[in-house]
Order: sequence, then structure tokens, then C-alpha cells
Amino acid sequence: MTDLFGTKCIDEKVKADWFTGDILSPQGELLYEIDLYYQSSYERELEFHFEKGMLTGTTLYDNSKSKKSAYSHDYELLKKYIYSNIRSDVLPTMQDSIVKIYVKISANEDGIIDDVEVIDGYNEAYEQEVIRVMKSIPEWDVYIKKGKLVRVPRWIPVYFVLENKLYSKE
Repeated sequence: MTDLFGTKCIDEKVKADWFTGDILSPQGELLYEIDLYYQSSYERELEFHFEKGMLTGTTLYDNSKSKKSAYSHDYELLKKYIYSNIRSDVLPTMQDSIVKIYVKISANEDGIIDDVEVIDGYNEAYEQEVIRVMKSIPEWDVYIKKGKLVRVPRWIPVYFVLENKLYSKE
């Protein structure tokens, strides 16, 4: 330590008087995992605020309103819901043998999908029906980080085949 920090090293300890910033400490149960721990959401998060190595305060965040939906974590359940709720009787006859519509969705703090964006569509009738079905999914993930809602978008493909029969390749 002395070789690295010289006179800043006292009794094998180094005072970090150069550090100004925040350090987030996860607390409680892991609620939502995304790649690395600092992106994941825990029941609570304690944030330490430092200025020139001195602790200047803390902030405790409550993330307990985070929740996981069965539909977002069970693709077979999601497919079953989508394809059993599409009203193919209101759709015009397809001109192509296969139609693929890709949508991006995210939910509000109540787990209601309120943002549906068609990424790759076919025609207005098919796109509006897919949007309607996506918005009708009963529940979706709620991801709270540092006490605030973080929208985590999800891309979902919906496939149609000629004669309005439905299927998914995934």
C-alpha cells in the first residue's frame, strides 16, 4: 500500500480524500436482476454521498413496488394470451402468406402496458389489433430503481399466416 500511495498510507489504510460522489448499497431482497448488480433492483437501496472523502449524507430508496409478471417471464403463457385474444374476424384478408409485426412495449407503475410502438408493421388494421391486444395484457413488470419507475422496453413479435390463422416461430 505504501508503494502505491506513499504518505497517504497510514497504518495500512488510505484516506480517500480525493473521492467525491455517490456509492449505492443494495439492501434487502433482490427484486429484479439486470446483467450486473448495479443495474439490478433491490428492495431498498442506501446511497452514500461523499465530498472529498467525507460522508455528507445518505438517501434511502424504497423499491418495494417492483414486481414481475408471469407474462413477461413465461413466453409460452404470453404467446397463448396474445393468440387467444386476437380477433381475426375483424382483420382483412392477407395478401402475403406470412405477416410479422414487431412491437416495443413498456408498462407504467401499476404494471399496465400503456406504451406500445409498432417497430415493423404490415397495415393499419393488423397493427391496431396487435396494439389493442398488447394493451390488454393483464399485468407486466414494474421496475423501480432508486425509488423511481424505470421503463424497461421489451420487443415482441406477432406472426399471422394466410387465412388469418395465427402462429409464432419462437
